[in-house]
Amino acid sequence: MQEDKIKETIKLDQDLVSKSIKIAGLYDPEEYGLNINMWLNSDGAKLINLFESLDKFNLSKDASEILNISLLTNAYYPTNNITEKEFLKFKSDWLIKNSNLELIEEYLIQNHQDHINQKFVFFLFLVFYLAVLYQSVFQTAFYRYQIRIKFDYLSDHR
Repeated sequence: MQEDKIKETIKLDQDLVSKSIKIAGLYDPEEYGLNINMWLNSDGAKLINLFESLDKFNLSKDASEILNISLLTNAYYPTNNITEKEFLKFKSDWLIKNSNLELIEEYLIQNHQDHINQKFVFFLFLVFYLAVLYQSVFQTAFYRYQIRIKFDYLSDHR
Protein backbone atom coordinates (compact mmCIF):
# COMPACT_ATOMS: atom_id res chain seq x y z
CA MET A 1 0.00 0.00 0.00
CA GLN A 2 2.74 2.47 1.01
CA GLU A 3 4.81 1.43 -2.00
CA ASP A 4 1.88 2.19 -4.34
CA LYS A 5 1.58 5.69 -2.87
CA ILE A 6 5.29 6.33 -3.41
CA LYS A 7 5.06 5.15 -7.04
CA GLU A 8 1.99 7.32 -7.58
CA THR A 9 3.75 10.37 -6.06
CA ILE A 10 6.81 9.84 -8.24
CA LYS A 11 4.63 9.49 -11.35
CA LEU A 12 2.75 12.66 -10.42
CA ASP A 13 6.02 14.57 -9.88
CA GLN A 14 7.33 13.38 -13.26
CA ASP A 15 4.12 14.51 -14.95
CA LEU A 16 4.43 17.96 -13.36
CA VAL A 17 8.04 18.33 -14.45
CA SER A 18 7.21 17.38 -18.03
CA LYS A 19 4.33 19.88 -18.08
CA SER A 20 6.36 22.84 -16.84
CA ILE A 21 5.68 25.96 -18.86
CA LYS A 22 8.53 26.86 -21.19
CA ILE A 23 8.34 30.58 -21.86
CA ALA A 24 10.67 33.51 -21.28
CA GLY A 25 10.06 37.12 -22.09
CA LEU A 26 8.79 40.45 -20.90
CA TYR A 27 5.64 41.32 -22.73
CA ASP A 28 2.10 39.98 -22.68
CA PRO A 29 1.31 38.73 -26.20
CA GLU A 30 -2.15 40.30 -26.13
CA GLU A 31 -0.62 43.78 -25.65
CA TYR A 32 0.74 43.57 -29.19
CA GLY A 33 -1.92 41.43 -30.86
CA LEU A 34 0.34 38.37 -30.77
CA ASN A 35 -0.27 34.80 -29.70
CA ILE A 36 1.55 32.78 -27.03
CA ASN A 37 2.01 30.03 -29.66
CA MET A 38 3.62 32.36 -32.21
CA TRP A 39 7.01 30.55 -32.18
CA LEU A 40 5.77 27.04 -31.40
CA ASN A 41 5.59 25.63 -34.93
CA SER A 42 8.38 27.72 -36.42
CA ASP A 43 11.16 25.96 -38.31
CA GLY A 44 14.25 26.39 -36.15
CA ALA A 45 16.62 26.09 -39.12
CA LYS A 46 14.95 29.10 -40.75
CA LEU A 47 15.01 31.02 -37.46
CA ILE A 48 18.71 30.33 -37.02
CA ASN A 49 19.43 31.66 -40.55
CA LEU A 50 17.19 34.67 -39.96
CA PHE A 51 18.76 35.61 -36.61
CA GLU A 52 22.28 35.12 -37.95
CA SER A 53 21.44 37.39 -40.91
CA LEU A 54 19.87 40.03 -38.69
CA ASP A 55 22.93 40.02 -36.46
CA LYS A 56 25.01 41.36 -39.37
CA PHE A 57 22.92 44.52 -39.73
CA ASN A 58 22.54 47.67 -37.69
CA LEU A 59 18.77 47.87 -37.55
CA SER A 60 16.82 51.10 -37.48
CA LYS A 61 15.15 52.15 -34.24
CA ASP A 62 11.75 50.95 -35.53
CA ALA A 63 13.11 47.60 -36.74
CA SER A 64 14.88 47.10 -33.40
CA GLU A 65 11.65 47.81 -31.53
CA ILE A 66 9.77 45.28 -33.67
CA LEU A 67 12.46 42.66 -32.99
CA ASN A 68 12.35 43.51 -29.26
CA ILE A 69 8.63 42.90 -29.22
CA SER A 70 8.79 39.67 -31.20
CA LEU A 71 11.73 38.17 -29.28
CA LEU A 72 10.76 39.39 -25.81
CA THR A 73 7.05 38.60 -25.88
CA ASN A 74 6.14 35.66 -23.64
CA ALA A 75 5.61 32.72 -25.95
CA TYR A 76 6.29 29.01 -26.12
CA TYR A 77 9.66 28.11 -27.62
CA PRO A 78 9.90 26.70 -31.12
CA THR A 79 10.47 22.95 -31.08
CA ASN A 80 11.31 22.11 -34.70
CA ASN A 81 15.04 22.00 -35.59
CA ILE A 82 16.09 24.21 -32.68
CA THR A 83 16.70 23.63 -29.00
CA GLU A 84 15.34 25.73 -26.18
CA LYS A 85 18.91 26.71 -25.33
CA GLU A 86 19.61 27.91 -28.88
CA PHE A 87 16.45 30.00 -28.97
CA LEU A 88 17.17 31.57 -25.58
CA LYS A 89 20.70 32.36 -26.75
CA PHE A 90 19.25 34.44 -29.59
CA LYS A 91 17.24 36.42 -27.03
CA SER A 92 20.31 36.98 -24.84
CA ASP A 93 22.53 37.86 -27.81
CA TRP A 94 19.93 40.36 -29.02
CA LEU A 95 19.78 42.03 -25.61
CA ILE A 96 23.59 42.18 -25.46
CA LYS A 97 23.84 43.65 -28.96
CA ASN A 98 21.35 46.38 -28.11
CA SER A 99 22.98 47.04 -24.73
CA ASN A 100 19.74 48.42 -23.33
CA LEU A 101 20.59 47.95 -19.65
CA GLU A 102 17.08 48.78 -18.45
CA LEU A 103 15.59 46.13 -20.74
CA ILE A 104 18.25 43.62 -19.65
CA GLU A 105 17.52 44.32 -15.99
CA GLU A 106 13.78 43.87 -16.56
CA TYR A 107 14.41 40.61 -18.46
CA LEU A 108 16.57 39.26 -15.62
CA ILE A 109 14.01 40.18 -12.97
CA GLN A 110 11.04 38.65 -14.78
CA ASN A 111 12.60 35.40 -16.00
CA HIS A 112 13.85 32.21 -14.41
CA GLN A 113 17.57 31.79 -13.87
CA ASP A 114 17.66 28.78 -16.24
CA HIS A 115 16.78 31.09 -19.14
CA ILE A 116 19.98 33.09 -18.82
CA ASN A 117 23.07 31.77 -20.60
CA GLN A 118 26.65 32.19 -19.39
CA LYS A 119 27.59 34.70 -22.11
CA PHE A 120 24.75 36.91 -20.94
CA VAL A 121 25.88 36.70 -17.31
CA PHE A 122 29.47 37.51 -18.33
CA PHE A 123 28.28 40.53 -20.31
CA LEU A 124 26.35 41.84 -17.31
CA PHE A 125 29.35 41.29 -15.03
CA LEU A 126 31.57 43.14 -17.51
CA VAL A 127 29.14 46.07 -17.75
CA PHE A 128 28.93 46.27 -13.96
CA TYR A 129 32.74 46.06 -13.61
CA LEU A 130 33.30 48.75 -16.23
CA ALA A 131 30.69 50.99 -14.60
CA VAL A 132 32.45 50.69 -11.24
CA LEU A 133 35.85 51.20 -12.86
CA TYR A 134 34.61 54.21 -14.84
CA GLN A 135 33.12 55.75 -11.71
CA SER A 136 36.41 55.25 -9.87
CA VAL A 137 38.45 56.75 -12.72
CA PHE A 138 36.02 59.65 -13.03
CA GLN A 139 36.19 60.37 -9.31
CA THR A 140 40.00 60.21 -9.36
CA ALA A 141 40.20 62.48 -12.40
CA PHE A 142 37.72 64.91 -10.88
CA TYR A 143 39.68 64.96 -7.62
CA ARG A 144 42.94 65.64 -9.50
CA TYR A 145 41.22 68.34 -11.51
CA GLN A 146 40.01 70.04 -8.32
CA ILE A 147 43.53 69.96 -6.86
CA ARG A 148 44.94 71.42 -10.06
CA ILE A 149 42.35 74.20 -10.06
CA LYS A 150 43.24 75.03 -6.46
CA PHE A 151 46.98 74.88 -7.24
CA ASP A 152 46.58 77.08 -10.35
CA TYR A 153 44.46 79.55 -8.40
CA LEU A 154 47.01 79.79 -5.58
CA SER A 155 49.88 80.16 -8.10
CA ASP A 156 48.11 83.03 -9.85
CA HIS A 157 47.28 84.88 -6.63
CA ARG A 158 50.54 84.95 -4.69
